[in-house]
Amino acid sequence: MKFALLSLILTAASLAKAASTPDARDGNLTIALFADSQGDSCSANDISNAMSLTTSSIPVSFTCFNVSDIFSHSNRSTGFQHGLAHYHDNGDQLNGVAWLAQNQHLYDAKANYSRVWYSQANASKVEPGKAGSWVFYTYALPNCQQLAKGRPSNPNDHPWYITSCQTGKDGQCRLTPGPIVSFGINTAVVYNPTNGGCATWAKFGAAPIVRQSAGTVVVIATTIAIWLLN
Repeated sequence: MKFALLSLILTAASLAKAASTPDARDGNLTIALFADSQGDSCSANDISNAMSLTTSSIPVSFTCFNVSDIFSHSNRSTGFQHGLAHYHDNGDQLNGVAWLAQNQHLYDAKANYSRVWYSQANASKVEPGKAGSWVFYTYALPNCQQLAKGRPSNPNDHPWYITSCQTGKDGQCRLTPGPIVSFGINTAVVYNPTNGGCATWAKFGAAPIVRQSAGTVVVIATTIAIWLLN
């Protein structure tokens, strides 16, 4: 297990420069967060001056990140986040995510990070719109909560989103209704096949799914199973 973890962290560290080059993102998941004042940079797919997290590891269970926990430590650029489910490591596939963070010094606890840039592509071939290897979640509450704890909460007060499709080499920028406080990463090995295709920024996990069948694109509705988050 220690060898596998070290290997993943070293792989992440080797992405430090490559993550800023579109062609070098193939086979990795990279996300970047932008404050409201950086909207133009996000739209231009320029993450050179944005906080970002890159990984090549695919977790065996849902793994949650709090934005403040990851990016407030400017002296820590690599680490391992454990998955929430009590699964054992599966060979080189660990129950969690080995990550590389960049530009943590830009973190501002008072900023409104309502823009997220996202990129994922398979290592062998970039196929935008096709099913990816990861499911990426964004949340308006800490600890990847869907509803506020301790008081009545309307889901529309804290919308959360899912995306699991591959992007083009330049990635894609998304504006959310409010700040992104936490985000999650999971394997798409169950989600995409179960739902007939990948999701593109599905609100509350329910949105049109794109399914490729005999050259015809069929749009269907789907709802994420809660057990994926357990």
